Amino acid sequence: MDPFLFERIDAYLLETMSPEERQRFEDEVRTQPELAEEVALQRKLIQGIETESVRRLLQELHTRQTAAPVMKASPARRTWLTLTAIAASVLLILIGRWAFVQYASPSSADLYAAYYSPAPGLPTTLGATDNPDFSEGMVAYKLGNYQEARQWWLPLTQQDAANDTLNFYLGVSYLATTQTDSALYYLRRVYDAPKTSYGSSARWYMALGYLQTSEPERARELLQNFREDDPRREEIVKLLNELPKSQ
Repeated sequence: MDPFLFERIDAYLLETMSPEERQRFEDEVRTQPELAEEVALQRKLIQGIETESVRRLLQELHTRQTAAPVMKASPARRTWLTLTAIAASVLLILIGRWAFVQYASPSSADLYAAYYSPAPGLPTTLGATDNPDFSEGMVAYKLGNYQEARQWWLPLTQQDAANDTLNFYLGVSYLATTQTDSALYYLRRVYDAPKTSYGSSARWYMALGYLQTSEPERARELLQNFREDDPRREEIVKLLNELPKSQ
């Protein structure tokens, strides 16, 4: 047989031809009976060689396995090995948990989710202004319609921009919709006011705002100056202990 033809048949049977070459070769096989016979014969030879090789390999493995000495562990040794494996597994689990507690700090987003809750709304009969629009906004706020609440409140800032109640609720309504820059703007106005009953609450929600923007150090700066009589004292201390340590 032509060596080149032999190589082509071999490449065809071993599937090393390109798709184009394979298509041309199959066209030749269909139109040339002698070539088809050669392909069939060579396929049988390859299959026979593979079968014999596998048989010999299995026989060799069987021979090696039966010749190798078998080490049988005593019942006591098997029990000891099992207990050792269990103890090692438990130790690894305990080490992993210890490392997690020691080194894994909750993220700012995790802390925000854990500590945030909307600021309670005011009774609508105790509005901070005599304008009924404030009460309408408070109704919307308490229903969770924060954008609608702001639509009532924002025009009021043109009349009374320094009103701490108005600024506080605008701030927390923006925080509730994760519009943090606007939230911090209004809460800062309350926090910096010389006399306000919302100072402590403004500081708390500003700190949460900094957690929302992944700035835990700024949250720490705010919270560490809390007063001992702060109504959120326990929450503040707990959050300070959980804030990620500065690098």
